[in-house]
Amino acid sequence: TTLLLCRVEDRRGISNLWCARSADGVSGWQVDAEPALLPDPQNHPEEAWGVEDARIVWLEELQRYAITYTAYSPTGPAVSLVLTADFRNYERVGVVIPPEDKDAALLPRRFGGRWLMIHRPRTGLGSDIWLTESPDLIHWGRHRLLLAARRGA
Repeated sequence: TTLLLCRVEDRRGISNLWCARSADGVSGWQVDAEPALLPDPQNHPEEAWGVEDARIVWLEELQRYAITYTAYSPTGPAVSLVLTADFRNYERVGVVIPPEDKDAALLPRRFGGRWLMIHRPRTGLGSDIWLTESPDLIHWGRHRLLLAARRGA
């Protein structure tokens, strides 16, 4: 089965994520009857304006999928993480990189005992691509520039 995690915006402009599935990845797409991931501003205020921009990776070591996504709120975009084994039940890890940051993608295995994630903090000079690492998918640090954005027109 091919699964797409699609961003859907409700009539208020709040984004949420829905699963669409196809047996062959080309035709017969079925959208789940309920959203996969709704914003939860009561418990996760960083999601007040929605959840979007999901990127999925299979973590063999954990036998689960990790989904990095952008959580939006008045404080700006933040990188959040959720884990799932079946795209029906979800374990929110929460914000792993605070605002203003987005476009994160987790690599599928550890390197030197650490998880690695690329992400794109927003700065006044552009949106460079950075690399960060974690021992446990919760605590992230050792941020370093991976690829600088081209300057100029």
